[in-house]
Amino acid sequence: KICCIVHVSISYFTLSTDMYNINQLVYFIITHFRVITFYICVVFLSQYCLVIVIRAECSVMKTNNQSPHAQSFAHAVK
Repeated sequence: KICCIVHVSISYFTLSTDMYNINQLVYFIITHFRVITFYICVVFLSQYCLVIVIRAECSVMKTNNQSPHAQSFAHAVK
C-alpha cells in the first residue's frame, strides 16, 4: 500500500532583493527536494514574496515494520 506524507513550509522575502536571489531560491527548491514539489510565489503589498512549498513524499509501505506515525497518518487519510 502507498503512504504519502505531506510537508508544507512557508517562507518569504522582500522583492527589494535582486532577482538573482529569487532565482537561487527557486533553483534550491527544485534541486534539493527530490520529491514532488509545488511552490507558489504570492506577491503582496508589492514588495513581499510569500513562497509556499508543498512536498509530498510517497513511498510503498511494507505491511510489516510500520512506524506508528505512518500508521496513524494512513488512518487519517482513510
